[in-house]
Amino acid sequence: RVAPFTLTVLTKPGDPDPTKESVKTLEQLLLIFPNPSTDYVQLYLPGQIPMEHIQVFSATGQLVFDSGVISNQQFAVPVQDLAPGIYFTRVHADDQLITRKFEVQR
Repeated sequence: RVAPFTLTVLTKPGDPDPTKESVKTLEQLLLIFPNPSTDYVQLYLPGQIPMEHIQVFSATGQLVFDSGVISNQQFAVPVQDLAPGIYFTRVHADDQLITRKFEVQR
C-alpha cells in the first residue's frame, strides 16, 4: 500500500513569508462546486494527479452514480435527476479514497 500522498504548495508572491511552505493532502485539494447544486456538481483535483473513479451515494448509503474508470482532473457529475438532499461523493485518486459531502437543491 502506498503512503498517503501530499502535495507541497509554495505560497504566492506577495504573501508575508514567501519561503513558507504548506502541505495539502488530496482531500484538501479536491474542489466541489457549486455546492449546493441543482444540475451538475463539478469535481476538480488540481495538479498532476487524475481522479480514477467517482461514486455518489445518498445519505442512506444507496449508490446513485458511478463514473466507471476515468482519468480526469475535472469531472461533472449530473445531479438534475437526484432528489433534493445530502449526498456523498467518493473519489479514487492515486490509491487514495476521498469522501466529501454536497447538497442537491431544487
